Amino acid sequence: MSRVQRSLLVRWRLGRFINLREECPCASGQYLSRDHLLTCRALDPSLFDALPQPPFGVHIIDHALNCLPLKATTGPPPFWYALLQLLNSIDRLRHPLATIPSVPDPGNRWFCSDTST
Repeated sequence: MSRVQRSLLVRWRLGRFINLREECPCASGQYLSRDHLLTCRALDPSLFDALPQPPFGVHIIDHALNCLPLKATTGPPPFWYALLQLLNSIDRLRHPLATIPSVPDPGNRWFCSDTST
């Protein structure tokens, strides 16, 4: 897993993607929030469909993070690419003026030859 990918996962868990005082760029009139992201028109709904369905009351992205394997030797789950693309899209919504590179083929970076990082 690359540092960029790890940063996306950690920043979601810490709530760094959400700014409750900032209006969403999707022009819906709503503020950026975890609940709004589930219905935001600026995000591809097929990315949400690719994630595992959460139990009632659990956010779908939190559930997907909880479903990640604990060891890299088990390989990436089928929803890995969709999860990273979704978090990258949310990051772009949060920082519309920043130049954020897209996530390059996350499946190739799952297995890291250097385990010290």
